[in-house]
Amino acid sequence: MNTGKYQGITDGGVASDSAFHTTPTLTGTPSAASNTVHLNDPKIDHALKDIRMTVLTKGMKAGIAEARELARYAVGQAYAIPVPYNYKYTFWWPWVKGYTGESGAGYYNMPNWVHYVWVDTELKKSMGY
Repeated sequence: MNTGKYQGITDGGVASDSAFHTTPTLTGTPSAASNTVHLNDPKIDHALKDIRMTVLTKGMKAGIAEARELARYAVGQAYAIPVPYNYKYTFWWPWVKGYTGESGAGYYNMPNWVHYVWVDTELKKSMGY
């Protein structure tokens, strides 16, 4: 099942390989860049192809339901050791509005939250900036 290459079997600070994402670009296949443990499980490869097709034909909700079933199997195999996420602190000026500390939102942390942030120029001026 596994090729025996275990570099990266734990991953501190980010989600480990035990997190099979529920988007059309699911990870875990041998060719996936995020497959750091070099997992090669035919059951997972087949299921990921099916889930991708389900997402495209029946929608995300149906794909997520299938991904949950796959996650139950994957967690039971203990391919990777999930580790606790580290603390993160984010600070911003009081005049930056619509921001609550996001460094990313969505798959691969694309900066799609930027559209909702705005500057309260009156408050900024009143604070001497």
